[in-house]
Amino acid sequence: MQRARNATSGGEHLLPVAHNERLHDAIVGMQFLSSDWETRVRMAETEPELARLRATLERAPIDQTVRASKAKLLLVAVDEPKVGSGPTELDGACPHHVRVYLFDAETSATLLRLRKFVDPTPLSDDARIPHAGGINACELALAVHAEIGAN
Repeated sequence: MQRARNATSGGEHLLPVAHNERLHDAIVGMQFLSSDWETRVRMAETEPELARLRATLERAPIDQTVRASKAKLLLVAVDEPKVGSGPTELDGACPHHVRVYLFDAETSATLLRLRKFVDPTPLSDDARIPHAGGINACELALAVHAEIGAN
C-alpha cells in the first residue's frame, strides 16, 4: 500500500516500466521548456530574482517532462464522486464509478473508453479500509482487460 501511495504522489514509480511517466510531471515541467520561461529568465533584473528562478527550475521534474512529452499513449483513470451514503471516499472505500481512457497521442484516436462501477463495501470495515484501493484497482484492471480482449 505504501508503494502505491508513493507512486500516486510522485515518490516512486508504481510499475517497473521503462516508459511510465505521470501526467502531472509533464504539465508542471512544460512551463520550463517554453519561450515564456526563457523570457522570464532574460527579464530578471536582480540577483535574488534570478536565484528564485534558478531554485524553481532546480525543483522542476524536467527529465520526467521530456520523457512524458514523447509519449505515444496517454492513459487516464478518473474516480467519480461516491455513490449514495456509506463509507467515506478515504482510500477509495466507497462505491463509485471510475472512467478509463486510452488515447493514441500520435493519431489522437481514442483506443479505449470505459466506465466501471467499483464497490468494496460488501467487505468488513477491517478488510475494506486497508484494501479498498487494491480491490478497486483489481476490479478495474479486470474490466479493462476484458474490454481490450473484446476488441
